[in-house]
Amino acid sequence: MLTQAEPSASGIADLSGVRGGAALIVLFAHVIQVFWLRFSGLDTFLHLSSSAASHYAVVTFFVLSGFLITHSIELNARRYGRLRLDVFFAARIARLYPPLLVAIALSVAIYLLLGYFDLPGRAGQMKLVNDLYSAREIIHVTPREWLSALLMSHGMLEINGPLWSLYMEAKLYVVFACLYGIAAGHRTPLVLAGLILATYSGLHFNPEFSRYATIWLTGCCAYYAFQGADSRRKIRFALCAGLIVFIVLAELAFWFLNHPLEDVPRTWQDILIALVIAFVLFRRSIEWPGSRQIADCSYSLYATHFPILLVFQSLLIWNGGQSFWLVFFMSLSAVAVALTVAWLGGRVEAQKQSIQEYLLALYAIVGSKMRHLT
Repeated sequence: MLTQAEPSASGIADLSGVRGGAALIVLFAHVIQVFWLRFSGLDTFLHLSSSAASHYAVVTFFVLSGFLITHSIELNARRYGRLRLDVFFAARIARLYPPLLVAIALSVAIYLLLGYFDLPGRAGQMKLVNDLYSAREIIHVTPREWLSALLMSHGMLEINGPLWSLYMEAKLYVVFACLYGIAAGHRTPLVLAGLILATYSGLHFNPEFSRYATIWLTGCCAYYAFQGADSRRKIRFALCAGLIVFIVLAELAFWFLNHPLEDVPRTWQDILIALVIAFVLFRRSIEWPGSRQIADCSYSLYATHFPILLVFQSLLIWNGGQSFWLVFFMSLSAVAVALTVAWLGGRVEAQKQSIQEYLLALYAIVGSKMRHLT
């Protein structure tokens, strides 16, 4: 087993900065898909390259998430002598919910704006007659989807497609933390219920949940493989690797029972690429200039950029824009606004420690009241 020192705070910041870089890749890939594929259409180099870039940027997200969450859980267990799930989940809520709330509010505002001004996407198709492709044509958002998004279940994917990965990531946090807690002796009904509910919700509402779970677990395996070789870590590495094998085999068995053989999923390809990404990220020293600043707005950039691109595309279609320079100007403006919104969201993300402390204090008050009542 390969060994390496525990990652330092600066090393964690560098890895989080990589996530910011991946968010930028997703942003520019979506700019190509929203604004420029209308000229070239699908099955072109522009489409294939942008799709591959965004897909493997998201794979990088999940590998990083698996590694960093495993680090967070192990640090939690060492600091308190046992895994404190209240501390872990407060940290995760403080990390994910601020950018999610901004993304939901922004998406709803843009949806209402399109309707109020009778812009394409609500009043008509977000596509001109000569366009070869449209990322979205008509957008539908219901109040029920707002609630589903707030619960990180599903919904609002027409206007904000990237939210799908946040839903998956949140459920993987719950599943992995509950599994770790059960293995460590936290076999309470609440932990078991959390494990069952998160697993069911992921498989039922989020397509390819099992596939991305294996990619996420690759990051977990990398942590245990590269960050020490004591017996407990070897066992945890083996358990994570065993989970990957089990999920892949279960997925293949289900697929063979329900689909033709020529459509066999390519999960193993993503796992191999995830292993390469893990080796590059976690076995090599990464210096990312400004990584702390990028890290602080990475989730905001990822979660908020897509509806901004759509509203600028709607304005472009409303204007009847066929000109290369008009498309260039609108796409550049969309990027500028997306980066500004992400920067503002990053100011909120940077307060995650304070938000976590507030949540823990609130949890302590509620817990005290409940004990007093019983």
